Amino acid sequence: MNRALRLSQYLAFLGLGVTMSLLGPLLPAIRAEIPMSYLEAGLLLSGQFIGMLVSVPPGGHLADRIGRKPFLLASAVLTVSGLAATALAPGFGTLLAAAVVTGVGSGGFEVGVNAVEVDHAGEGAGKAMNRLHFFFGVGAIAGPVLAAAMVGAGLDWRLAFLAAAVPPAAVGLVLLPQPLRHAAKAAVHDQAAIYGNAALWRYAMVVALYVALETTTYGWAASFWVKRGASFLPAALLASLFWTTLTAGRLLCGGLADRMGLARFVRRSSAGALVACAAWTIWPTPWLTLACLLLLGLALSGIFPTTMALVTEAFPGHAGKVVAFLAVFASLGGFVGPTAAGRLADSAGIGILPPFTAGLALAMLVCVRWARRGTTLSPLPPPKG
Repeated sequence: MNRALRLSQYLAFLGLGVTMSLLGPLLPAIRAEIPMSYLEAGLLLSGQFIGMLVSVPPGGHLADRIGRKPFLLASAVLTVSGLAATALAPGFGTLLAAAVVTGVGSGGFEVGVNAVEVDHAGEGAGKAMNRLHFFFGVGAIAGPVLAAAMVGAGLDWRLAFLAAAVPPAAVGLVLLPQPLRHAAKAAVHDQAAIYGNAALWRYAMVVALYVALETTTYGWAASFWVKRGASFLPAALLASLFWTTLTAGRLLCGGLADRMGLARFVRRSSAGALVACAAWTIWPTPWLTLACLLLLGLALSGIFPTTMALVTEAFPGHAGKVVAFLAVFASLGGFVGPTAAGRLADSAGIGILPPFTAGLALAMLVCVRWARRGTTLSPLPPPKG
């Protein structure tokens, strides 16, 4: 992979991180201008994942069929359009529609960029995937910092979404002159072997629960912080601190996961996430909340990229389809998690957040152990072409 293509990969995930993390910290400012219930706010947080559910299922086939480059260019255009529409939205309905459009483009980046990385990863897939997702984390740290800076300076929250459109626009400009080859087509019997693999479905459930836990935590943490009246730290920065430990962990997790074994690493990280969520549930005081969120970010840091590497290794030459399959479940988790948390907060208050995350962490650990029991990811030969 040449430097320009590598730059486009990292820019795409940097922008994806900013885009996915920006809304939660800005939610109090948005709700002050555009009134909405907790349920409506949860739907807004999940709006991008609704869009991803539209683009991801056919995304793997499209990326393999038309080529990675046109697929990624179209994703860049849609992401920029959605962010610009968010900045211009007059009300809740338009905000939700713009979030969906942004999600369609983001889903394309999720599928296309991961597929290109798998195509070029070779040995050390765990390290390569964690390094790529490190840049998602950098963007996820930058998003809340950007939100806090703009709100603190008294600027309009809409400007943050215009700033977030810069990285995906840059991806299109960098990628435009780069040659990318078409992926080889898979045989019909290979597709049946992929989608009929029981372990693949179980790891897809792990991905869904991971994304539900991650998005619920960073999406609602600021609202939880404001409601508890913790004033020693701006609420918008809470998500940045969560993403700081999550991102720093990804620098360490790649090599560790390859040495420990990808499946064992995912299992132990999931157990660590459950411990952090359980502690937060028992002691939801401001200082303990901050400590548990930092520990949770560290525990979660390597789960998604390592699971992606673990599963795609078993299906060489079929990266687009496998990544798209996992991304469907990731989008479902991102849609259901924050929306369900918002619905519960309407009836029981935002204090329900810590036990809700603990339930998600427990379910994820159960699915991780289930994925390794009685079934296996059976490697397929790469397709000819």
